Amino acid sequence: MIIKYDKRKIGLLMAISSTIFWGFSGNVTQYMFQISNVDALTVVTLRLLISGFILSLFALISGYKDTFVKIFKDKNSTKNIFIFTIFGMVGTQLSFFSAIENSNAAVATLLQFLAPLFVIFYYSIKQKKLPTKVEVFATFLALIGTFFIITNGNLNSLTISKLGLFWGVLSALSLSFYMIFAKKLFVWSSKVTVGLSMLLGGIILFIFLPNKNFFHFFADIRVLLAFSFNIIFGTILAFYFFIESLRYISAKEVSILSSCEPLTALIVSIIFLHTPFGIYQIIGSIIIIIVISILAIYGNKKTK
Repeated sequence: MIIKYDKRKIGLLMAISSTIFWGFSGNVTQYMFQISNVDALTVVTLRLLISGFILSLFALISGYKDTFVKIFKDKNSTKNIFIFTIFGMVGTQLSFFSAIENSNAAVATLLQFLAPLFVIFYYSIKQKKLPTKVEVFATFLALIGTFFIITNGNLNSLTISKLGLFWGVLSALSLSFYMIFAKKLFVWSSKVTVGLSMLLGGIILFIFLPNKNFFHFFADIRVLLAFSFNIIFGTILAFYFFIESLRYISAKEVSILSSCEPLTALIVSIIFLHTPFGIYQIIGSIIIIIVISILAIYGNKKTK
């Protein structure tokens, strides 16, 4: 019996799986912070080192050995990969996990998804053009949503710490840089650039890691399982499924499905981690998810 596979369904399943894995990943990290004294810097360092090594090894086995050599032979390519590593990969990962450490996974994910707004205004300034009505409307909605999330409708108090808000906004800025600068690396396979930037980022962070005696954290089986989930599902499979989904469905569809990530993070955070969310925060979260969908649809139409 010959089984026929629907490529479109495979692509949709991969795209949805990748965003759900990322949505779960933040909550799993929050769980690690709750049950142990492990810090964001240690988690990010080990995550990048291990994931980067595995992904780079996979790229080498897949026949991309020459690509690695070419990148390091060309000074401009070497410079770009290091800039992307430090300000894109490390900046995004470290600020995001620090936001989780100082607030919670749902808030950190929602704040990070403000990145497209920063990208819009960057290109508006660069091209000396005013934002369109759609972009202004999306920005207005995002500000309302963010206001509800961080205040729960109360002007006199913040529902998250100032440090959590700082890292969350920095995470969005870092992701913006990641999205903008990544275009310089499109001449190379994403299998190489993602794995290599993770590996280099892990090595750089490990050099500056103040406490390299981290093995005791993993004596707790819960921490070990949570970290393993982050490596396997939250990094390797999530990135692989995300990249592979583009073979079967359009970038527009993948972008729209990315709204599953903050939605997953919010649902998991409330149900499994019992993170308290007020009615205004839930409304704010829904608004942010709507903004993500608007920008995804509009961005792809604009590109076409």
